[in-house]
Parts: sequence; C-alpha cells; structure tokens
Amino acid sequence: MADIAASNATAIAPGRLKVDASTLGLGVVLVVTTILKLTVFAGQPLTIDEVWTGMIAGQGSLAGLIRECQRDVNGPLAYIIGWLWAHLSGLSNGALRAPSMVFACAAPLIALAPHRLANRSVRYAWATLLACWMPGLIFAEQARCYALVLLLATVNAVTYARLLSRPSVAMAFIWTSVSALFILSHYVAGLLVGCQGIAYLAIHRGKAFKTWPAALMFVPALASMAFQAVSLIGFAQPATAALPPMALSDILPTAGVLLGGSIAWPLIAIWACAGLIAARRSPLGLAPTPASDQQKALVWTAATALLATGICLGIGLTRPIVSPRFMTIFAPGVMLGLALMANRLSHVWRAAPAVLGALVFALVLTFSAMSLFFSPPTAGAMFSFEPAAQALMGYQPRRLIFFWDNPTTSGAGADQLDQLGQIGGFFFKRAGHPLAVDVVAWTKGADPNTMILSKARAPGDAILWIYDRGVPGALVITHPPVIAERDSHWACHDFGDEKVGIVACHGRDKQT
Repeated sequence: MADIAASNATAIAPGRLKVDASTLGLGVVLVVTTILKLTVFAGQPLTIDEVWTGMIAGQGSLAGLIRECQRDVNGPLAYIIGWLWAHLSGLSNGALRAPSMVFACAAPLIALAPHRLANRSVRYAWATLLACWMPGLIFAEQARCYALVLLLATVNAVTYARLLSRPSVAMAFIWTSVSALFILSHYVAGLLVGCQGIAYLAIHRGKAFKTWPAALMFVPALASMAFQAVSLIGFAQPATAALPPMALSDILPTAGVLLGGSIAWPLIAIWACAGLIAARRSPLGLAPTPASDQQKALVWTAATALLATGICLGIGLTRPIVSPRFMTIFAPGVMLGLALMANRLSHVWRAAPAVLGALVFALVLTFSAMSLFFSPPTAGAMFSFEPAAQALMGYQPRRLIFFWDNPTTSGAGADQLDQLGQIGGFFFKRAGHPLAVDVVAWTKGADPNTMILSKARAPGDAILWIYDRGVPGALVITHPPVIAERDSHWACHDFGDEKVGIVACHGRDKQT
C-alpha cells in the first residue's frame, strides 16, 4: 500500500522493533487474500476446461502427454506441470488445482522483489494490486494455465525492467529464458514479448544487438508452436473458432479485466480522476522530474504491456481468437503502470497509494463475500458436468453416449473424437469405474435427440448432453432436449441453468 512516513509507524515492541503502517497493511492484504484464494472457490466442481487439464494430466505415459499436448491449442507448460504433479498427488479436484494455488499466491510476492528498480511505494502498490486482482482469486482455484500465466507475466515484467535498466548478456539470457517459459504457458504471451523485444532494440540499439545469443532461448517456444501448428491454425479459423467474435462494445469490458473486471475498473478510474484533480489544484502539480534509468525501465515495461494489450484487442476485432482471460498476460504490466501512477500522485495527494490499496482490497472482500454467501456459482454457470457424472455413476452404467453440442467439433476426426471420449469418461475413470464412451459427432442441422437415441439402445447405456445456448450454431437452439418425451424409457435431469445445459439421462425401468 502507501509508503507511509515513519511518523505513522506502529510499535510492535517499544524500543526494539517497529513496523510501519504500510508494511502492516500490506501484510494483512497478503495474508487475507491468500486465505481467500485457498477457500472461496475450493469446493466448486471442475469446469469442463479443467476436465481437459485432468484428462491430459492423467495420461499414463509420456507419449500420451505429448500426443494430447499436440492436439490442444494451449501452450504445453501448464499441462506438463500438471502431468508431473499428478504422478505425486493424484487427480482429485484439490490436487489438480494445487499448482494454480501456489502460482496465484506467489505472484504478488514477485512484485516485492525488484527493490533496486522500484521504491517501496511502487512495490507495495504493485503487490497489493496483484494480490487483490479479482480474476486471480478465481484462477487460484482453477486447474488451468492462467495462474501460471499471471506468475510468469509478473516475473517477465521484473526481468524485462532489469534488462532495460542494465542491459547485459547475462540479464538478456534471464529475460529470454523467463519469456520462453511465459510463451510456453500461453502463446499469446508472444505478442507482449515481441513488443518488449522491439522496444529493447529501439532503446539500447548497439548494446541490445550484442546480447543476440540470448535469443536462442526462444527456440523451444518456437518449436512448440510449430509442433502444434495444425491445431493453432484450426483455432484461428472463423468457421471452427471456439471463441465468439469481438465487437466494438466488447472492447471496454475485455480491457476492464486488466484492472479486475466490470466492478473494479470504473472505481479505479474515479480514483485516477480524483488524483488528477488533486494534482491540478496543487501548487506543485505533476511537473516533470528527472527520471533515473530504473524509473524509465519501469515506465517502458508498463508501456509495452499497454501497447500489446491494444494490439491484442485489435486482433480480436478481426479474428475470433481473443478471450477476456487473455488479459491475464498483460495485467501485471498494466498494474505496474497503475502503481507508478499512484506513486507519482502521492507527491500531491499523499494518501493516493493507500486509497488505491484500500479500494481494491474492499472490492476483493466484497466479491469473496458475494461468491461465498449470496450468489455461489452453479454447475451451469461454471460449465461443469461433474455433478451430472456423479449422479449417473449411481446407476452403474457400462457405456456413455456423450454429445458436446458445439460447432467447433464439426467434422471431428478420430483424434478429436478420442479426446472427447476421454473428456466424457474422465470422472468415471477417476472414480475407478471406467466405461466405454460413444461420442455423438456434431452434424449441422441435425436433431441431437434423434442422433443420441439412435445410439443409446443397449442395456447399461447412459446419456450426457452438454450445450451452451450462447454458442452460435448450437443445435440445441433449434432442437431443445426432449429425450424423455420421445422415449419414456429414459429419465433425464438437467444439471445446468437457463444458458448452459448439462442433460444426464438413465433408464427408468431398471438401473443401467
């Protein structure tokens, strides 16, 4: 929080030890947010994306891991970590999410490290913003790559600022090594790293060119992208895109994720306006002051994050390949810029950093209370079929008819059908009751009820139909589920909500 003066120090042991209010406040923020990250979403079922992680982590061989990573469009680093960890911890929900917990809780601590680059006010404000970043609270309890991305984005920002302040071959190797891992955690990170590299060359020129051997560290990341080229190209095609296209109206909400989401960014904007008003009224104002190399490096680090964000959003307007979650890549750099702004405003508004810290802390406490006590997410809101699978297990099925109603699976080949089969059977296999999974292929214009019932004929069959009405082209929009109405043999229950459907069916006449 604020770098409060020594006169505000709080005595812990008179005459021996004093902890000032800013350190005490930061300690409270870090402890409380860590507890929240370990508890708020801990009991939630796995989302379908997390099941994907669990399926890959559960591969019994290195060959299986490599095969599934090649089929996926995401960077392989989080999957590799999950696979290695699963061999020690198993595949329970808590075990799958444990690495994310560690990564999300560690990110704010990294912000405290660059004591030679940033003064305490900047480091405390940056750590507070990272600790209270609301998406981070969610990512801490998701077995996905985004908590790892948050951590590596923070480390990337620190190492890049150090490189800019003191360019050397050794520091360049550190930055490129971290950046390569960053890209391997999420390929869109290459956009930020590219902007950083261009800025580095433009700022230091001759000195930068002398560090060229460090670029060799990017070879594994480039090789990985080439290895997954087919999946990546397919992901970027509008006809098979897994993400909805962005409109101009989506720009502000998507960019708002950088500051914590739709509730956080307007309040932070008000704080910034209040600071600028205070600066305008102050006789000192915000007149330019000589900046050290370290300060310039921090400003450039934040600026490249803002530039990369703008480019990413621009790409999102032309291709349906950008998700609000991708803002995780740029958030640490942008929040560093906000911390620098708070420090600058403190010259005319002394409480600016403290007010910013208190604001984001209050927001994360409110968000946590709402999630825990007032509007906990449902299985449908989380797109989770874990409760449905657990319910079907009670009927001891021998075969599962699985249909994921999404146009991205149109024309699925043997590889994709095999993947979907492993996804549908994940919870059964994890529970020690593996079963055969018959995947219903997505066919444009077809009636899923007819397709599913044509397959679900044998004794011991069960049905699981998952859909999202918000996905353009989903068959459920024109053919709602009426399996039980068409065949009285089936009893069905929808574990979803108004938008997301998770329809599970079992036989009425006898246990399947």
